[in-house]
Amino acid sequence: MSVSNMYDQIAVRYEDLVLDSQYIGPVWIEKKLQSLTLPFRKYLDLGCATGTIGTIISELTPNSSIVGIDVSPEMIRIAES
Repeated sequence: MSVSNMYDQIAVRYEDLVLDSQYIGPVWIEKKLQSLTLPFRKYLDLGCATGTIGTIISELTPNSSIVGIDVSPEMIRIAES
């Protein structure tokens, strides 16, 4: 099974899995963005998965643009929604 297929299969459960693992990435990003005096206008989210960090970025910097890239088309589909 390819990595892409594996992530496609878990995409619908991904956010629950991240919460269960106590992944600190979203919290860390949120604190970093809050500490910036001039937030960036463009963001690139490599391995964006379902868009958790992109959501945080868009809430804290609503006039920014975000490009998310992931190996899983299903993760991208969920992130876009």
